[in-house]
Amino acid sequence: MAISDWPLAERPRERLLAQGAGSLSDAELLAVVLRTGLRGKSAVELGRDLLARFKSVAGLFAADLRNVKGLGPAKRAQFEAAMELARRSLKDGLRATSALTSPARSVTPGKVSRLSATYAPPARAAFAERITSARP
Repeated sequence: MAISDWPLAERPRERLLAQGAGSLSDAELLAVVLRTGLRGKSAVELGRDLLARFKSVAGLFAADLRNVKGLGPAKRAQFEAAMELARRSLKDGLRATSALTSPARSVTPGKVSRLSATYAPPARAAFAERITSARP
């Protein structure tokens, strides 16, 4: 069933605007970025298929998407633009973080687990590592 046939309150874009991006699943967020699905497959279903194929959001971001059915040049361009915006946002955040000025400011294993749980879910942490190491 096409997303346009869904009740308004269940559509990913409308839910994002009403409830925030955190209320959407990874597949629904991908659907918002992709905008459309394929014949007989909604954008959410396409998002689920991509996540299943590449195992995670991080796997999807690391993948070569040129030969993926349903991702033509326009959708790949949208996806690449979204990834680049995320990459730049993460880099800006890293630049804004103050340098270590004392041993107390260092990160110990206990702090890492607290920071990870607070600031970066596993997929986001993997993505951050990938994009910050991929470009100078």
